[in-house]
Amino acid sequence: MKTYDLRPDIQYFIISFSTGLAEGVYGSYFVIYFLSIGLDLGTVGILQLIFFLSLAFLDFPTGGFADIKGRRLCLMLGFSGLSAGYLAFSTGIIHFLFMGSFLCAIGISMISGTLEAWLVDEIGDVQNENVKKEIRRILSTGNSLFTLGSLLSGPIGWMLAMKDMRLIFFFAAVLSAGQAVFSSLLNENYGNRKISYIGIMRDSLKFISSSAALKLYFIAYSISQIWFAHFILTWQPTLVEFGLKKEMLGLIYSILMALMGLSSYLAGRIMRKISPGFLAILMGLLASGSLTLVPLGRCILLSLLSFFLLEICIGIGSPAGAAWRNELIPQEMRASLISALSTVASVSAGIYYWIGGSLAEAIGIPTSFLIASFSTLLSSTVFAWAYIIQKRRELK
Repeated sequence: MKTYDLRPDIQYFIISFSTGLAEGVYGSYFVIYFLSIGLDLGTVGILQLIFFLSLAFLDFPTGGFADIKGRRLCLMLGFSGLSAGYLAFSTGIIHFLFMGSFLCAIGISMISGTLEAWLVDEIGDVQNENVKKEIRRILSTGNSLFTLGSLLSGPIGWMLAMKDMRLIFFFAAVLSAGQAVFSSLLNENYGNRKISYIGIMRDSLKFISSSAALKLYFIAYSISQIWFAHFILTWQPTLVEFGLKKEMLGLIYSILMALMGLSSYLAGRIMRKISPGFLAILMGLLASGSLTLVPLGRCILLSLLSFFLLEICIGIGSPAGAAWRNELIPQEMRASLISALSTVASVSAGIYYWIGGSLAEAIGIPTSFLIASFSTLLSSTVFAWAYIIQKRRELK
């Protein structure tokens, strides 16, 4: 029985927009905030290590929890965990910072995938072509609203940071708590209550081992997390080191999100003429070149240009990569294999966060972008290898 009369697509849109707003406010300042309360990049990296390793460990179990115990319940608990994590960050106390990383990992693991699964089952039978079109429309609109929320988070974060950066975390905590309350209004639905974690993992590993192209995709994807983690960890202190005021980071974040949103929209049109795999590889190569602008230029203008170009590459490359991997993955195990990929990515990113912060401080933050550039070039090379194998297989 429905617990609320609001259409599921409207409910999904509200959650998508508010998620973009909360993540944007937090994401545009969290590194600088941690540095401002006395942490160094190495410690920030350890916080991120805790987050990503916790996320990797919890990804599979929480997906099963949502299917067995209910998606609405899982979303309520997930947003509550995020709210508690943001509040822990706002204290500035080291023990609470570590606790906040773990709580945020719990929250995101419960939300990631659950909201989309809830939406799809609320709309109807996915085998129906009209339902498929409706789901694509809703997901596309939801992604646009998430980007809109991220854009608005820049000015909001800027105004809050002008007063006290802790207010940013209070804002995100209150917003997440509101999402938890709003999630209680959703209709409850379930997945396969008899799901076997061991069976899913066994079948997924067997398929990965039997597909050369998919194995290489996994390897390349894990390598690609190095440059992405490096960018997330260092873009804020890089710009501040070159003279940007801390309060302006929110506005820069809005520009970055706008570029990514626009390029994501264009990616769909580009993929009509260029295969997703080739496009993803091309964007990786361009990203590798853009990352070299930071150590070569060592000024705020070239650093901004580097980051703007990088966001365009991410905006086009991410949906292209997602479309490509779905060509490599069979429908009957799509969700489990994507979860496995997410787990591998979380482990890779977490390990780099552990060592990346200390390494950047040791060799200099601008110089450290050469590591990110090389890892991007390496991952693109392995992606290209997988793409060649896939095309050879299609020709047989």
